[in-house]
Amino acid sequence: MNNMETMTGAKALMTAMEKEGVKQVFGLPGGANLPMYDEFARCDIRHILTRHEQSASHMADGFGQENLEYVLLHLDLVQQIS
Repeated sequence: MNNMETMTGAKALMTAMEKEGVKQVFGLPGGANLPMYDEFARCDIRHILTRHEQSASHMADGFGQENLEYVLLHLDLVQQIS
């Protein structure tokens, strides 16, 4: 019998970000990353919704500079590559 807890990739990502002290994430949802948004509701990390990738990067940059802290910028990389 296996007593190990099953963890999704989205849960593992949130756990790792919480351990690293991430408090804010700037980004926008897409089809491939929707499970990550389910996990945002279960953790203490604040997600700041943006409407465009460029605005997300500028918002994250300005927020980080103003508050002198690191922020995480999440973009749909599949869209960026194609």
